[in-house]
Amino acid sequence: MNVSYYRYNEAKRKKVKIIQNKNEFGSRVNFILKKNLIKNNIINSIILFMKLIFILCKLDDETFLFKLSEVTLKLKINGNTKIFSDDFFQKYNDCEIYLNNTLENNATNTLYLNNSEIIIVKIIWKNIITRLDNMFKDCNSIKEIDLSNFNTSQITNMSNMFKNCLSLESLNLYNFDTSNVINMSFMFYNCSSLKELDLTNFNTSQVADMIRMFVRCSLLTSLNLMNFDTSNVENMASMFYNCPLMFHNCSSLSSLDISNFDTSNVNNMAYMFYNCNSLKSLNLSNFDTSQVKNMTYMFRRCSNLLELNLSNFDTSEVVTFSYMFNYCSNLISLDLSNFNTSKVKSMEHMFARCTSLKYLNISNFDTSKVNNMAYMFYNCQGLNSLNLSNFDTSSVKTMSNMFYQCNSLNSLNLYNFNTSLVKDMSYMFCKCIELNYLNISSFDTSKVKNMERMFYNCTNLNYLNISNFNTSKVENMNHMFYFCSSLSSLYLSNFDTSQVTDMNQMFARCYCLNSLTLSNFDTSLVNNMSYIFLIVEI
Repeated sequence: MNVSYYRYNEAKRKKVKIIQNKNEFGSRVNFILKKNLIKNNIINSIILFMKLIFILCKLDDETFLFKLSEVTLKLKINGNTKIFSDDFFQKYNDCEIYLNNTLENNATNTLYLNNSEIIIVKIIWKNIITRLDNMFKDCNSIKEIDLSNFNTSQITNMSNMFKNCLSLESLNLYNFDTSNVINMSFMFYNCSSLKELDLTNFNTSQVADMIRMFVRCSLLTSLNLMNFDTSNVENMASMFYNCPLMFHNCSSLSSLDISNFDTSNVNNMAYMFYNCNSLKSLNLSNFDTSQVKNMTYMFRRCSNLLELNLSNFDTSEVVTFSYMFNYCSNLISLDLSNFNTSKVKSMEHMFARCTSLKYLNISNFDTSKVNNMAYMFYNCQGLNSLNLSNFDTSSVKTMSNMFYQCNSLNSLNLYNFNTSLVKDMSYMFCKCIELNYLNISSFDTSKVKNMERMFYNCTNLNYLNISNFNTSKVENMNHMFYFCSSLSSLYLSNFDTSQVTDMNQMFARCYCLNSLTLSNFDTSLVNNMSYIFLIVEI
């Protein structure tokens, strides 16, 4: 039997076909064919053999160009270089590797080359492989890979296939047959040098997992997913993260057309567009979110996103919205009046650092199960009004930093707030410098332990009714009324300070304060009262 393969002719700089007889590869070929002849399956044996050998390709001193599935793999190496991942050969150790037509005895271990010669690599497996997961994982010296001739029709798993290929600049997957692939999770994770990727030929009809598929592809500016069939995908978490668990950290991606995505089976969209900070618009009008339970960090750090229409979103199954719009610093308007939040338990940091946000409609929010509202509106500097009259806060345990630096808000009516379970109110209204009306007369603070900087720098606040405050469990009042420079009186006769240990600068820079009764104050546990009444510039 004759076997065809190629070698590279340096003089003519082109591939030259050579015919070798079966003895060149010895018993391996003979073994495969004999085994299958017993099964009267000669044709399948030949197909099997052709699928399990590698093809020639040329590399220059700094470029590693892979071309798989023909006959040989040809490399030119500078320095110590890993060709395939440790995991790959640990999983598929039933193979023989030939270097320059010489059998490599240590074939089951990771293959390292440390010279500058042209190396021809041939791999022959005993059986057809159905998995390519981790194949090039951590091969961070490879710059180019061409897999256009690789027969992948039997492959079901491509997870982590190119993970951490940090130097990879070019990747040709044009002829990839992905019709049987089920798992593409982490497939291009941290390919931080890739600038474009054409996956128009990908058949993803069987894929169920795309989690973190493009995470940290931070230079990726072009990504064509128009032919993606996502009808079976259940997990899209971090899909585009950093593109920032699918598009996470794709920070150079300026446009993204996913209008073809079928998300009807997706239950997790956490981190999906995290740190896509070059995206200016995003059309999600086709998204079916009826099964989604987790939207945490979904749009976090989409700092160039100018508008976002989520009017079609069904959030009836969502349990957490924490950090969902955090750092969407260019968003001006957001209408979430359609959101069903009846199952949501966490809204911490949900709108934090949406510094340009001027209009926010959350009038239909059901917050009856929410236990965490910490940092919810943190640094929403553009908001000048906020209607929270519908909020049921009976389950909330922390409101720390909830309205921190909402420095355009001039009034806030929280009379409806039930705070009976809240333990932390530290920094709650800190730096609300324009706030001149604040109704918290219904607050139940019987379980609160921390009121540090609660009204810090509320410079416009001229009246504050906290006569209902129960402070029997409060331990920290550090800077509590610091720089409330418009307050002229403060009624604190109801304050129980028996557990307080820190009153540092509690009333410092309250320049207009002319009435203050502290006769009931118990300071027996206080260990810090520094500058408690400081009224001069520090």
